[in-house]
Formats: sequence, structure tokens, C-alpha cells
Amino acid sequence: MKTTEELKLIGIDELIPYANNARTHSKDQINKLRSSLREFGFINPILIDKDYNILAGHGRVMAAREEGIKEVPFANVCIWAKQSRPTKSELHPTMKPVPLVAYPIQNSSMSNCIVLEPFAGSGSTLIACEQTGRICYAIELDEKYSDVIVKRYIEYVGSDEEVFLIRDGEKIPYKDTI
Repeated sequence: MKTTEELKLIGIDELIPYANNARTHSKDQINKLRSSLREFGFINPILIDKDYNILAGHGRVMAAREEGIKEVPFANVCIWAKQSRPTKSELHPTMKPVPLVAYPIQNSSMSNCIVLEPFAGSGSTLIACEQTGRICYAIELDEKYSDVIVKRYIEYVGSDEEVFLIRDGEKIPYKDTI
């Protein structure tokens, strides 16, 4: 599996911090990172996109800057890389690869959190939630694609024992509907 486009050194001043970064770093955290940089060096690259926006590593960049480090290792990450896209799907015209959906879910929510999927399509979000320990509430109005979702989910979990249809408030085992 290819995960990076390149791994090189980049000047710290070329990097663009993400303006909406949810993680903040206290002075104490930065000092701990500085200490780690002095002891071990820069062993974990900064993840950036093609436009040099920092995706991960804001604290390490801040610590490196305070340490007077001019260049840091980086990995140019592109989650939209060609190998991440399906070539063609008979099940759904815009089916997303599960890892592509799982990545933002895992980075934007905690385990056991609810993920709402109002356009469930082929069920990639449902499977990604199952893989990452999230609870998925999914809605799909097209019956054809609802069937695709159920079949993909059953194939993923390996059984239809815990799969139910809720119709008019009644919980019906999936195996009773086929």
C-alpha cells in the first residue's frame, strides 16, 4: 500500500499551519517536544498536502522552530491518490473505498461516537465505522442501494445474525426478509 508521495527535507518557513487545527499545544507540550527533538532528533515526518499545508505535526514544527531547526522531514500525503479510487463498481456508480472514508472518520471522531451518514450510497461509511469502532446512523432512500449496503455489510462482518430491518418500529431479523 502506497501511503506517501515523497519523504524529503523542507524549510520550516515553507510550511503552512492549518488555520482550523483543532489541537492546541501548551508551552509545556512544546517544551517536551523540544526535549524529544534534542534527545532523539526529528524521527517522525510532518504530513503535508501538495500545497504545503500541515496535516499533522503542528506541535513538532513549533518545537523545531523554537529549537532553531531550519528544515524538517516531511511526507507529502495525498488521500485522493489514484490507487485509492475504484476502477469501476457494478454495485454503485460512486462507491468510495472504505480506507478513504475511514481516514477522516478516525481523525475526526472518537471511538464509540456516532457518525451520521445521510446519503449511505454503497455503505462505505457504515463499514468504515465498523472498522474504526464508531456507531453509524445511515440513511439511504434508494432501495437498490439499501440492498447493496446490507449485502456489503454482511459480507464484511461475515454473518447476518446481528443484522435487522426496522420497519414501522418493528425489529425484523434480516434472514426473515430474504
